[in-house]
Amino acid sequence: RRQRQMCIRDRVGIELSGLGNGSSTVRGSSGDVVGATDGMYVRSAGGEITVDNLDSVTGNAGDGLDLGSTGGAITVNAVDAVLGTGGNGILADSDGGDITITGNGNITGSNYGINTRTDGAGSITIDTSTGSVSGGSTGILARNYGSGAVLLTTADVTGFSGINVANVSTRTTDLTIDSSAGSISSGSFGISAINNGSGALSLTTADVTGTTLSLIHISEPTRQA
Repeated sequence: RRQRQMCIRDRVGIELSGLGNGSSTVRGSSGDVVGATDGMYVRSAGGEITVDNLDSVTGNAGDGLDLGSTGGAITVNAVDAVLGTGGNGILADSDGGDITITGNGNITGSNYGINTRTDGAGSITIDTSTGSVSGGSTGILARNYGSGAVLLTTADVTGFSGINVANVSTRTTDLTIDSSAGSISSGSFGISAINNGSGALSLTTADVTGTTLSLIHISEPTRQA
């Protein structure tokens, strides 16, 4: 796989644009990335996107990580801290590939802590069990419009709403949330899980706090035996 050239610009910490189906990779031995708008902005026309092994990524007036692919997988691994002071901590959108996010430290966004969307055959896997997620609007938002599954494993999550996850399409499969490694704290609902797919919905929690609405909201279609 080819590693795309990194372009350092005045307002974005790191910007990559992949016009073909080759992979786009940002990998460090450590280090910090800071942008006046987004910390990191990566777009791929169909190849995989990988962000790996950084101490921190900060977007001072945008997203910490803004990642989008028209069909390839998106992977975020071993980034110790992500901050988006004007937007999302992590924004990941794939039009067909898997989205995999493993957070080692604190992920914080003024809007969403983590905001993910996929369709096609992709699945969403988020593991922040060794860190925390905080969003001004929502801690974790995950939307699956394709045929894959959603798997969330978290520790502490905070936001006006805590975790908001949906298998939107009827072609999706399992929806699994395990927040037992920490607590969910919100100003509205703690956890909202909507499963319109054919698979199972599984929820395992520790403390969940919701101030104005339900602590936990679960919705599944009626299925014939």
